[in-house]
Amino acid sequence: MIKHTLWCVITASFSILSSSAVYGQTIVHQVPAPAGQTWCDASIIDGIFNTLNAFRVSKGVPALTLDPLGMEDADLRAIQFSQYMQTNPPGSAGFNPHTGYDTTAASIGYHLIGENLAYETTDPNYVIYVDWQDTLHLDAMLATDANITGISCIYLGGVAYMTYEPGCSPSFCGKSSPVSTPPPTPTPTPTGTPTLDSEESAFVSLLNAYRAQNGAGPLKVSIALENAAQWMSTDMATNNIASHTDSLGRSPATRLAAFNYPYSPWGEDIAGGYSDAQDTLNQWETACDPNPAGTCTYAHRQILLSTNFLVMGIGRAYSATSAYGWYWTADFGGVADAILGSAPPTPDPTISSFKASPSVIAPGQQVTLSWSVTSATTVTLNNGIGTVSTVTSKVVSPSKTTTYTLTASNSTGSVTANVTVTVSAARDTQPPTTPTLTSARAESATEIALTWSASSDNVGVVGYQITRSGSVLTSVSGTTLSYTDTSVHAATTYSYSIKAYDAAGNYSGASNAIQVTTPAAVNAPPPNANGTPELISLTPNAGSGASKVFSFEIADAKGFADIQAVSIDIAATLTPTGACWMIYWGSSHQVSLANDTGTGWVGTETLGSSGTLQNSQCTLNLAGSSFSGSGVNLTVNLSLTFPAGFAGSKEIWETAESNEDLYSGWGQAGAWTVP
Repeated sequence: MIKHTLWCVITASFSILSSSAVYGQTIVHQVPAPAGQTWCDASIIDGIFNTLNAFRVSKGVPALTLDPLGMEDADLRAIQFSQYMQTNPPGSAGFNPHTGYDTTAASIGYHLIGENLAYETTDPNYVIYVDWQDTLHLDAMLATDANITGISCIYLGGVAYMTYEPGCSPSFCGKSSPVSTPPPTPTPTPTGTPTLDSEESAFVSLLNAYRAQNGAGPLKVSIALENAAQWMSTDMATNNIASHTDSLGRSPATRLAAFNYPYSPWGEDIAGGYSDAQDTLNQWETACDPNPAGTCTYAHRQILLSTNFLVMGIGRAYSATSAYGWYWTADFGGVADAILGSAPPTPDPTISSFKASPSVIAPGQQVTLSWSVTSATTVTLNNGIGTVSTVTSKVVSPSKTTTYTLTASNSTGSVTANVTVTVSAARDTQPPTTPTLTSARAESATEIALTWSASSDNVGVVGYQITRSGSVLTSVSGTTLSYTDTSVHAATTYSYSIKAYDAAGNYSGASNAIQVTTPAAVNAPPPNANGTPELISLTPNAGSGASKVFSFEIADAKGFADIQAVSIDIAATLTPTGACWMIYWGSSHQVSLANDTGTGWVGTETLGSSGTLQNSQCTLNLAGSSFSGSGVNLTVNLSLTFPAGFAGSKEIWETAESNEDLYSGWGQAGAWTVP
């Protein structure tokens, strides 16, 4: 058994499983989004919150409530997570996106229980019922000592980064089984100079020979890493565990710091089952370590050969009552500390923390800069502050947004850390001038065109809010002076008005109102006029046979081109595993077929092209499949063949999603018997 990383960060997913959460919780972000980043739509955060609580209740665990302090922690961690991923791709040495999760919560006084992270997908059902179904994520979702939480989601570079931060309020903490307090440092912690047995020594020689063959320099044995590696192997053997999380619940980074190695980068490989060095090294050299797409990453080998590492520790331990007998741990580090058999080197200066409180102020307010530095002979701050070696904090009052740089130095070199204080602009309290609605006319039974004009002094206008029959319809850019409403019904009267708003959130008064009546239509749109797709029919919806062309008809009041995707699942019951699960993509007219486990795609091809897509449940004949669209209706024809191994009664389910991320919900369209 070989593992190489503790953290499980969600990879890209394109599932459109049903979104049945009830939205409506007010989402208030506690910190501003950094420049170039935007918060996800409140409905996404709402969806995760409500789906998570439904999952907890289904497991007999009380629902959580959103807490302002928890939201601040979630907002801060979403920003940190998104920015960390820009320079630390999954699989890189020392990869740990949870870095700082505990210190961030502690810095604002939030009693944190755990943390789950996800990125790219925003489908709440997929995140909670697929990506977070391993033991570590389930522990955080079903924590009984949590009664509050914060949930946040932020975009960076077009990717959504999501955080879930369960915690407990002061009056609740400690009433359930305590899991939120940090585990104690193991006692005793190995100190002094460790010794390597013959196989551990052989491993060091074998690894350095392997590194030399691949152009990497030799590694020396760090006293701290050697103590940590030997302790971890003993811990796994004694407690019969095979995980990077030790029996005290600590991650590798926390454990290495407890053994006096707080540095980065670091890496760790663990293995079980062999007593000798050569077989263990062979395991790590050849391990495939597939990514979610099934491609080998060889992550263990990358750690063994990384040129970022200078030192290592290697330990093995045995227990006759354990599952694997022998257990191995190899820890690696990029900072050369005290080397086995050498005099202790001068430690590098380190900055363990540097923060500003508060980090966002109004003009004229003061900020306290505070820091923690070790092994430094000189500590300085820029912006004219200078040497601060004898103090650990400084009060400043910047007149504009300012980045402060802390520099710690000694004879080995220097390190720096930055913190930015954002000075917000004076609030604009003057509303824009009221615009004039110049025209509202029915273009057809399902379209009403609006035009309006703005006064010449509306320099600060950033957008216009359109109200229809007393309810807000939509908002458009301040450079836009027209809009076509395509979500109306035939033979219906509507009343429209317009408001202007500026960047500070000030709204003008409502414009003049204009009423307009749409003409009658021969073919009225389906009832879901807001663009939610509607499942119309399946032909045939019952029968039997090894091959059949199935025709799925779906409607969208905004037109068939508004249908983004149609997901179809054929199995004994609704499930992505062991199913003939397909997704038709409206924009490209392609179809994807899931693999047997429902965790990825065997391929994506265009309907009507040559060839097939095949898994163990069905074969899709592309040439015999097609699509067509007319008005509000889309028809998708899929030519399917089922193997004998898939015999039995099957249910046919489908769901559809619009370009506005509106879901029809899963519905059973029919049934089929495979002979």
